[in-house]
Amino acid sequence: MSKELILLEKIVSTILRRENISLSMDMTAPDVEGWDSLNHVQILFTIEEELGIRFPISEIQNLHTIGDLVKLMNKYMQ
Repeated sequence: MSKELILLEKIVSTILRRENISLSMDMTAPDVEGWDSLNHVQILFTIEEELGIRFPISEIQNLHTIGDLVKLMNKYMQ
């Protein structure tokens, strides 16, 4: 499991107030109980805060799966 996916699981668990959320690369937000549009914004904001970056809107709009988000995180964690 990548460090990005581990960080994302931690953030999502915190935001959704659920322990031990397990994510996979092919999942989508609706696959995760409680991951709605408001929580999506909070998750993205928290990722940006953790990484000390800001995602361009154009890249956020292209997120379809957990894998897409993990790849985007990887791009900025290097």
